[in-house]
Amino acid sequence: MIKAGRRLCLALGLVLCAGLSGCAFSGIDLVQDRSVTIKTPADQASVSLPLRITWTGSLAPGQTFAVFVDERTLQPGQTLRSLAQHDPACLATPGCPGASWLSGHGIYLTRSHALTLSYLANLATVPGSRNAHTFTIIKVADGRRVGEGAWYRQFYVLSGRSR
Repeated sequence: MIKAGRRLCLALGLVLCAGLSGCAFSGIDLVQDRSVTIKTPADQASVSLPLRITWTGSLAPGQTFAVFVDERTLQPGQTLRSLAQHDPACLATPGCPGASWLSGHGIYLTRSHALTLSYLANLATVPGSRNAHTFTIIKVADGRRVGEGAWYRQFYVLSGRSR
């Protein structure tokens, strides 16, 4: 009885392998993108404001960095305009979302390798606790996210130091 069970498992395994061998992933990059390296702050660092974020990395012609602070980033191929999909005033305004709208939502576009944050919302729920924040850097071109690369850090500001 044990040999028959093993044979059945082996046969099922072979059928699954043969059936799945024709499957392939497409559109998914399983290689880690190391084209950007965050220099400061260190991951999980305790910081004070103003906070200077620095990184290294290259941009292709027409690309820019987009830094999302305490915000979800764009999905690959998604546009900056999609961020305003629930803001009828912005959608009715030519050129929106622009730099002012984006920064008001914690999103900054730059070709530089540094960004200084003077203000962060106090996200701590308990007075005196560590106030956790994150930022994520992606690349965009013509207002659309380029590739799947994303580089992020979490850091802490004491709740008494953020505004």
